[in-house]
Amino acid sequence: MTNATIKTTVNINKYYKEQLEFFVQIKELDSVTEGINLAIENFVKAKQKELYAAEMKKAATDADFMKRTLGTHKDFEKSDADTEKLISAEDCEW
Repeated sequence: MTNATIKTTVNINKYYKEQLEFFVQIKELDSVTEGINLAIENFVKAKQKELYAAEMKKAATDADFMKRTLGTHKDFEKSDADTEKLISAEDCEW
């Protein structure tokens, strides 16, 4: 995520704007902008998660995807054991 900002004009529900101003007043937020950005961030993250889950559900029914995924898993299933052996060998004092 980038911290770059842009200035834009949006129309928001009056009630929500008033609530954000209230949160600023009671020092729960630093600014209305902070509240808007937090809301957008939470929405985007939730939507990305939802879309990813849908893609994975679809991929799970794709025989080629499953073959590639399981093939990759098989290719690397011994890597943890091999790494552990190397670490153990390095820990030995010769």
